[in-house]
Amino acid sequence: MAAKAPKKIRLSRQSAKAQRRQRLIDAVFQCISRKGIVDTTVADIAAVAGVANGTVIQHFTSKQALMTEALRHLTQEFDTISEAAEKLPSDEPAARLKAVVLAHLHPELCRREKLATWFAFWGEASARPIYRRLCRVRDKAYYNRMEALVRELSWSGGYEELDVHATTNLLVSTCEGLWLAILTGYIRRSDGEAALRQQLAALFPRDFAVSKFDIKAVD
Repeated sequence: MAAKAPKKIRLSRQSAKAQRRQRLIDAVFQCISRKGIVDTTVADIAAVAGVANGTVIQHFTSKQALMTEALRHLTQEFDTISEAAEKLPSDEPAARLKAVVLAHLHPELCRREKLATWFAFWGEASARPIYRRLCRVRDKAYYNRMEALVRELSWSGGYEELDVHATTNLLVSTCEGLWLAILTGYIRRSDGEAALRQQLAALFPRDFAVSKFDIKAVD
């Protein structure tokens, strides 16, 4: 008896539309990483996505709308990963702070095309109100999340002398500086782990002694 051919799974119209939109957003990341925001064209994005130019406009009406959606996608992805790390099932502030800091090394966030896109949008934020607004909302929420964790650990760990605001700025700068170093190929993601280990141990030595600090990049 001949084997039956596998049934083709038909995507719903909404599902197919969502997949096409995601393919276009992924194409934006690739194009920006190669050419930057200004020099990337609708034709470039369509070519990478494997669709007609008209398909891009059909889904996003303009290049600007697609770029804005790509930035929104990045901010939402970062927030999802960072918030999940903060919800680590632990009563220890040090464990939650470590998880949020390590979330910056998540493989999805450290993909070259996404890092390049982050920095491209940051560079354009001063001239584009919509980019500036999206970046500012994300940066403020992220900073507040980090500051709350630093404050909690400073209280529970007995670090009364610690300047919470300055410490938060240092951690944020370290994490985002590592992104730039990874993007330019100056360090690898594993090198970032060692840098974060040293930074946390220097700031909170009673909680993050290097000799007992078991740190790995988030999978």
